[in-house]
Amino acid sequence: MKKKLFTIAIALCMVFTMIPRGVFQIETAWAAGPSNLTVDNATYYANGALKSIEASFGWGGATDVEVQLVLMEKKLNGGESYSDYGDFTDCGHYGRNFKFKSYEDIKAHDEATGAFGLIKSSTLQPYQGVRLIEVLNLDDTDIPLNENKYYYVYIWTLWGSLYYPDHLVCAISVQDGIVKYAPADGKGYNAYDENKLDAVTSETAYNVTVNPGKGMTRDENSGSESQPNLNKGMTPVVYTANPGYHFPEAYTVENVNGIMVRRDNATQITVYGTPSANATINLNAATEGNPPAENTAVKPTAKTELKYTGKPQTGVAAGTGYTLEGTVKATNAGDYTATAKLNAGYKWSDETTGDVEVNWSIARADEVKVTVDNKTAYVGDETPNPTYSVSGLLENEIIDGTAVYKYQLKNADGTYGEELNAPDMSKAGTYKVTVSGLEVSDNYEGVDFIEGTLTISEKPVSGGGHSYTQRPTIIADEGADTLLTFNGTKLTITAKDGYELSDVLLNGVSQGTVIELTGLKTGDKVEITTAKKEGPAADKNAKLIKGVENTTIVLKSKLTKNGDVLLTWTKSKGYKVDYFEFYRSVKRYSGYGTKAFFTTADGSWSKYLNTKELKAGKTYYYKVRGVRVIDGQKYYTQWSNKAWRTIK
Repeated sequence: MKKKLFTIAIALCMVFTMIPRGVFQIETAWAAGPSNLTVDNATYYANGALKSIEASFGWGGATDVEVQLVLMEKKLNGGESYSDYGDFTDCGHYGRNFKFKSYEDIKAHDEATGAFGLIKSSTLQPYQGVRLIEVLNLDDTDIPLNENKYYYVYIWTLWGSLYYPDHLVCAISVQDGIVKYAPADGKGYNAYDENKLDAVTSETAYNVTVNPGKGMTRDENSGSESQPNLNKGMTPVVYTANPGYHFPEAYTVENVNGIMVRRDNATQITVYGTPSANATINLNAATEGNPPAENTAVKPTAKTELKYTGKPQTGVAAGTGYTLEGTVKATNAGDYTATAKLNAGYKWSDETTGDVEVNWSIARADEVKVTVDNKTAYVGDETPNPTYSVSGLLENEIIDGTAVYKYQLKNADGTYGEELNAPDMSKAGTYKVTVSGLEVSDNYEGVDFIEGTLTISEKPVSGGGHSYTQRPTIIADEGADTLLTFNGTKLTITAKDGYELSDVLLNGVSQGTVIELTGLKTGDKVEITTAKKEGPAADKNAKLIKGVENTTIVLKSKLTKNGDVLLTWTKSKGYKVDYFEFYRSVKRYSGYGTKAFFTTADGSWSKYLNTKELKAGKTYYYKVRGVRVIDGQKYYTQWSNKAWRTIK
């Protein structure tokens, strides 16, 4: 009876969680959900362990999804509220970074990393308007009653081409043979109330009697040897060995109707469990003689300073006298927990005997550097194909996305012009070339984009080498760049970053701070002097520009009840912007264009509701950046992450 009620409890967990998303305002990628769920026809093994559960429910909404009901040992990370995806939905950690295509991919990842502790699963293929029946089959060892442990039931969803965890169904605990459960509380993807773990009760009450054996005494602070009218787990009864007696490692007592005996150590045993019928358990006598000396074990500690390498790493080392459970080895960056359990005949060096939890982690690898390759060309040439070099990316791993290049012409005063999609190849000049649109997995700190240059110069005359018609003498200090036309008659002068022109002399006569001289001929002498920019204003602007360019933005999205897309963002503190530019595409890595889809009125905005040009069934991708105008020049923050929504 108790087991049947446990099954019903799990069913209730599902009812609380697996209902249409509108009840909890759950924003998941699969716009579907079960209704009118019932669970019955539970079956059991001879030892009382749960064997199977039959779930029946109707399905409304999308039918192009596959739902997997999964029993797991591990609790997933994050998603404790609907404002934080954590590991959940196609926008979460596993949806964005791992891109599982099938449940086999999930199992392979679990075998390699132990991330989930998968036990059992059952696949459901929904059909709208049809009542479904699905059986989750269990082995008698899947939820053992003699091991204190937590278990979790999750919904995994295949939507589109991605398989990801979607929602917690319920949490299950086993403690001293007593099964407790708590349903998902509807406050998040992964939320339940630990204080609401309730023991499964039976409508039928049973009696438990414990008869001690020779050489043992009941601990007065433990349960009674006679416990009548039990409709849930008994109060554990603890016995200690009398002087001159002990409980050997081989000490066992056969289970009786759900009541079990656990050897805690050489001097203590515990009687515990939940009766499935009236139970009288007779304890075997303790063994005469003093207990053997217990060996000591050193508590394990976490390995530190682990960083992602692309290969499995051990976070907690094995040792003598204990067994490790949980996540001991992992590949991906993240936080993990291993549990050390003492072997029989051992105690910890600090005289304790309880399990030891060891938290360990793998840090993200350093930023991947993406550097735009420098290019040169002549006036009138085709635009050189831009390329980039990658450093810091591990072997056999790839960078994701599509590279988007922008060009900015360097002005004579050292500033840069507007961002362009392509340079003007009809004129000589130097362009700053930037790249964006590339991403790496969460196993890295991110991407550091490093600019390059495109230098366009006048073509030399045919015949090889620079054969100038005129050959003036050009003398320039370190703060100036010069460009002489191929016929030698025109000179363009540009101050380098951090410098300004002081004077230009032509044949000893000052020309002021001109940036161009024409009509030059052989014998002319040009002398150019510069000075470093100084003063609080220059220093302030340089610091301000760098601060703006290092500013980051985190972008989030959600669908409103009206089917619009609400975009919210958070800008890192420190530097204000004058306004924000939004770009939108129906493709994740391309198609955003060069013109902003929407521009805010000022930099105080943190929300934008996209109501226009939205089509049902389309997925829209968004990114945003801030703009600051300094001395008439536009400077940009870093691009935000991409956020996306599918219109119903």
